Amino acid sequence: ALDEKQRYSIGIIIVTDDNHRLSYEELTIPIPGEPDAPNLWLVKTSDTSFTVEWSEPKLYGIPVIGFQLYIEGKKNGDIIQVNLRRAEIPSRINRSYQVTVCALTNNPLRSRSVMSATLSVITTPTTSLIPT
Repeated sequence: ALDEKQRYSIGIIIVTDDNHRLSYEELTIPIPGEPDAPNLWLVKTSDTSFTVEWSEPKLYGIPVIGFQLYIEGKKNGDIIQVNLRRAEIPSRINRSYQVTVCALTNNPLRSRSVMSATLSVITTPTTSLIPT
């Protein structure tokens, strides 16, 4: 079954010349909508990068063709293939990064989902436990 964000319900009633009313079963038609926003989370960090993953968004009749990452509100890199849900992002130590992702579609009226919730990543140096 197709999930629906919105739908039209259409009822037909025919009234004859002698005022007889003939009703037909109501017809419900889904209105395709953009996908929900993916959920985004941090997987790991290192001294030179951090890795994020995201969930497959719930669909409402319009397929996803890829994903776009944003860092600090700006596009980061090319469109990510639809079958990939992970990205490694170069970073520097002692910095803060604001990351979001959206799902992209090929529908010009609903070209993308809303942005995911913002993931705040703070990079800190990796400490090695070497006895002194």
